[in-house]
Amino acid sequence: MEHGGDIYTNRGIELDFSVNLNPLGPPEQVRSTLRNMLDLIACYPDPLCRKLRHALALKLGVPEAWILCGNGASEMLQAAVQAIKPTKVLIPVPTYQGYERAALATGAEVIFRQLERENGFRITDDILEDIETLPEGSILFICNPNNPVGNCIREDLLQRIAEKCRSAGIYLIVDECYLELVPGEEARSMRRFLSANPYLVIVRAFTKTYAMPGVRLGYLLAADKALLEKIRLQQPEWSVSMLAQCAGLAALSLDRAAGVNKRRGTDRGADGGNGEAERKSADSISYLTTALQVIHDERDYVCQRLRDLGAHVYDGEAGFVLFSCDGELYEPLRESGILIRRCDGIRGIESAGSGKHFYRIGLREHSENVRLLDRIQDLLSQ
Repeated sequence: MEHGGDIYTNRGIELDFSVNLNPLGPPEQVRSTLRNMLDLIACYPDPLCRKLRHALALKLGVPEAWILCGNGASEMLQAAVQAIKPTKVLIPVPTYQGYERAALATGAEVIFRQLERENGFRITDDILEDIETLPEGSILFICNPNNPVGNCIREDLLQRIAEKCRSAGIYLIVDECYLELVPGEEARSMRRFLSANPYLVIVRAFTKTYAMPGVRLGYLLAADKALLEKIRLQQPEWSVSMLAQCAGLAALSLDRAAGVNKRRGTDRGADGGNGEAERKSADSISYLTTALQVIHDERDYVCQRLRDLGAHVYDGEAGFVLFSCDGELYEPLRESGILIRRCDGIRGIESAGSGKHFYRIGLREHSENVRLLDRIQDLLSQ
């Protein structure tokens, strides 16, 4: 269960490309909020996360009653599987290893659907046949966009999967933790299907979008009240700290400001001449929109340079890149103070049989990406 971001085992790391975060880093509003809220550590947090759930409901356009907050997406995944107690869990691989971990913790039988390397590790219509073999009450995990590959599942196929799961009584858990940093997030999210599908569960986190993994803040969406209550009972009291709730509200205030700015358009007098509202709106739009643009530009640059170096780059849209090459990069890069994600041992990649080394790198600022690629060029040219 190796994971990215292990700067504790790997000492002396200057650049960590092993994690997949917003390349802009945490918003200044989140940083300043945490600095100003330190006195709140003397208070118990709201166990129901009422203010945070209200802000999420406004952002996502779903009822507050459908939202459950927790200590990161990992806790939400574990709690959901523990609540459902499936006999079988279907996982297309390669994907995030936490799904397997959550399934094994319940004693469920795990069935793996090997995604084809020749097809770019994409989920295809074959998954529909796998669903038919599952007994009622099973779970299917889908990561969209998929980690570590970075590709998104076709929207029409995802809808067909959801409908097939609903009619068969199979729980579909869709991990959308990376979706907010992919173009067209609102149209691609499955939350618009929640009301008609009691078997649909969506897991998200603040980790990637706002680059705050150390805060540990995630949430789960489901329309079935009984299921949500079962999941909630798997969580400890005060699962979300006071500081995490404050950080989440600060991050979501950027989204609300952006929405206000979008509705007001170019009406600079809408706030009665007070430029503060305009400044916050501009900050929020620059953070989220700029992040998408940076990811787009840096992904193009990184992928092209890797291809020029002879690496095979897998198609994707997320803020990270999966590639394979003949050379050993992990150890020499680590010795240079650069950490990348070694993927050779991930289930579904280790059985791909290409005879190459697989790596995943999270996109960072341009100068940092240049430094990484220059070092890779040196290593592959030796």
